[in-house]
Amino acid sequence: MTKYIIDNLIRLMENAELLSDLKTGHAKKEYVMNELRNIIDLPPHVEYLIMEVIDILIEVDKGNIRFNRQVKIGCYDFIKNICN
Repeated sequence: MTKYIIDNLIRLMENAELLSDLKTGHAKKEYVMNELRNIIDLPPHVEYLIMEVIDILIEVDKGNIRFNRQVKIGCYDFIKNICN
């Protein structure tokens, strides 16, 4: 189930970046969470955790947080590799 959630979360975050009508980070996060809710029913505390994970992934993708300085691939690819 975790891999399913993460795979969908990453896919939705990538989609949000491509949607030109989503101008702000808040709008993108709202889009991701709404679409994720359509896919799977999550308890509120899990939704809160996912919103925190989104913020962390964004910071990692911007280069503000690194898991490993040797990692040279993108954030989303890195997370996908962890789940495989």
